[in-house]
Amino acid sequence: MNYFTPDLLVRFGSENDQVADAASDEWEQLSKRYADHLRAISAGLPEAARALIDRFPLHDARVLEIGWDDKSSRLFIVLRLEEGPEQGVQIEYHLTAGPAVYEHGELYEEEAPLEWLYDELDVLEGTNPPVYTHSILFTKGLELQVEFTGLALRPYRIVTRPRKASRTDDLIGCG
Repeated sequence: MNYFTPDLLVRFGSENDQVADAASDEWEQLSKRYADHLRAISAGLPEAARALIDRFPLHDARVLEIGWDDKSSRLFIVLRLEEGPEQGVQIEYHLTAGPAVYEHGELYEEEAPLEWLYDELDVLEGTNPPVYTHSILFTKGLELQVEFTGLALRPYRIVTRPRKASRTDDLIGCG
């Protein structure tokens, strides 16, 4: 992560008001810089990456599954979107190398569900065909970094989901 770093997120949530206020100001500046960067590279991004940015509110989306098929070099992330609790999206990356996962212990929260916090897209310089990067910071202090040449999106409507209240009935009926 070049803009929304784990360190900045920790400072942003500080109980020390001076530290949190300074981090908030820095966050605003970096948000503007990243928005400028994204505008500058957006025309060169795959159509699905632009759709991901424009159509899907990923902040606080619940991660249902992350899967890696090393034989086909595909990585899948299945999300339930925060906005519209009946909607989700599956993101499929066509990777150039295996995904990298980093743990940031300072952000770890035992009880937090795995959710999408912030992400950054970029284009690797000097690659032909173009290679793109996506760095994603999740709750629990997990950061996923992928390099990809293609991206596919599969929006879906949730039909069932686990139920916490009952021990005998694991799924909510859709009727």
